[in-house]
Amino acid sequence: MPMKIQVPMLAAALAALTTFAASASADPLPFPTLFHEYVSNGDFESAAGASYSSIAPWVKSGTVFFGDLGFGAPNFCVPSRGPSTNHCAVELGGINSTVGEINQVLTIPARGTSGPTFTYWIDVLSDEPNNNAIPYDTLEIDLLDASGGRLLMHLATNTNLQKSGPNATFGQVGSWRPQGPHNLAAFRGQTVMLRFRAFNDSIYPTTFRLDDISIGTIW
Repeated sequence: MPMKIQVPMLAAALAALTTFAASASADPLPFPTLFHEYVSNGDFESAAGASYSSIAPWVKSGTVFFGDLGFGAPNFCVPSRGPSTNHCAVELGGINSTVGEINQVLTIPARGTSGPTFTYWIDVLSDEPNNNAIPYDTLEIDLLDASGGRLLMHLATNTNLQKSGPNATFGQVGSWRPQGPHNLAAFRGQTVMLRFRAFNDSIYPTTFRLDDISIGTIW
């Protein structure tokens, strides 16, 4: 026996469907976006995961500290920034007449709806006298070509003038500050080297602590 459909019920259903379609067309649901990170181990947690003996894929040279410093405190991370969920960081400098460097080669994809942007956190600890108004000790942050032979962009400079306390002693925590963002849109689709290089002069050392280094894009 054929099913009977009441005309008022059918009309109401069609009206509801028409209203929903109009609403969806006028106010479509947003397409989900995600932040894509291109720096590997920017929070330096591999220093803990590898028994505090590595910050790979970062390449280090000179005065760089991150784990077992050999000062009677093995299996100990350089303290990370307070708000972070991790517990490791990296230190550059801290010893007179030295240079410390970390660098990483990475590829910035061409796609993305914004950026990419470069950000990082820093804690500067220095023995330079408070009445010194000259940046004797510096941290230079640069973007280079993949070989490291050509400067593409100078990103930032941090100095002893930004210190939050005396030069780092093992386990000491200062005051972490966010830096950036710096727009790197000009380098989409390129393979580049991100380099941090700390310089200390002959007296009053300065330590530059780094954490949560990031270059990322929203897709």
